[in-house]
Amino acid sequence: MLRKIFNINLFLFLLSTALSLLFAEFLVRTFFPEYVIWNYSLPLEKNGFRLLGHPNSTFVQKDQHKDFHVKVFLNQYGFRDKNDLKDSRKRDAVILGDSFCFGNGVEEEKRFGNVLQKMMSDSFNVYNIGIPSCHFLNYKSNLEYAKKLGLQTQKMILGVCMENDLKEYDKMKLDKESVWRNIKKWFNNNSALYAFVGQKIHSSEVIENILSGLGLMNDHTLPSMYAVSDAAIKSSADELEKITKDYDALIVIIPSRLVWIEKHQAKANEIHQKFIQKLKDKSLKVLDMKSVFDSVSQHPLEDFHFEHDGHWNTKGHQLVAKAIYEQLTF
Repeated sequence: MLRKIFNINLFLFLLSTALSLLFAEFLVRTFFPEYVIWNYSLPLEKNGFRLLGHPNSTFVQKDQHKDFHVKVFLNQYGFRDKNDLKDSRKRDAVILGDSFCFGNGVEEEKRFGNVLQKMMSDSFNVYNIGIPSCHFLNYKSNLEYAKKLGLQTQKMILGVCMENDLKEYDKMKLDKESVWRNIKKWFNNNSALYAFVGQKIHSSEVIENILSGLGLMNDHTLPSMYAVSDAAIKSSADELEKITKDYDALIVIIPSRLVWIEKHQAKANEIHQKFIQKLKDKSLKVLDMKSVFDSVSQHPLEDFHFEHDGHWNTKGHQLVAKAIYEQLTF
């Protein structure tokens, strides 16, 4: 009898909780519609280290702070590019990279690759296979995929994001995503309530510290760049050497925002310079965008990045395109 009462009470509790959450979801979607499209990242398809967008799809990149609201179109291969890989020639160039090369937050024609294309006129075409959330092993796999689809370029522009690209690649393995991570991903993609609560938590340092102490949240008190070891710098440089070995390549260094934040800039600049020197020791061609930004502005974070989102704004992309154009020896 007691067990039956317990089961009934448990059922009623779960039912009332579910209904309350659904009602809360309805309220957030009704009164805070900006949270409906919280996850503005690319809907991805993963196959090994190959990471692509859904072919022939359209989605919206929308920032909760209203930094941008951009409609994104993906081609038949899952890349954000109107040029067909099958039309590429040896004299053309391919862009590899993550969300900076993909052009998070800016219209397609205002990305540095598209701006560079206009500068080059008919000299060569630019094929962009940049995908958000990628690292060097993804770049390599996506490049092989593009070559199978017809990519023939012998020129390469490869963007290196200093905030998250430096890793010990020789130790990396292809791990399966945990059930918990897949659940979080589902809520992130589908629940406005999840987005609303998450934003409130991340806006409170006190709550973040409490949850981190309980092991319920990753500790973000130290920037990820602080975890970059000399081994990661060496491994990353070695991996870039492998990716670019058959190409006339220009490596574009995308500086961490920490290089301009006084509290962190000493360590961030140390890593920045170490990595660039390691690439130069391998005789790789490097374009350091930190030096470029610093040469034209006293406030690169404000001038070339979105106010809240960490990606380059339109002005930043224009300057990157100009800097690449001036570096080209193709």
